[in-house]
Amino acid sequence: LDSYGLKVGSQIDIQRSDGRVHAAVISGANEDNKTVRVEWFENNETKGKEIELAAIVKLNDLKTAKERQQQQQQQ
Repeated sequence: LDSYGLKVGSQIDIQRSDGRVHAAVISGANEDNKTVRVEWFENNETKGKEIELAAIVKLNDLKTAKERQQQQQQQ
């Protein structure tokens, strides 16, 4: 997570299984499995799910610190 500037408490966008995209908050991570646990509030309930880090990176167009540095040098 750190390499993407993410941590517990970071707000990100997630895509639900029905295709909806909405905000959620990172509540935990499993570095071994490369997954992130997220939570959001819906219909007066706190909901949550575990998502692959790669899906979050793609949806939120996240870059590692190294990728950001390379991009800045090209500008």
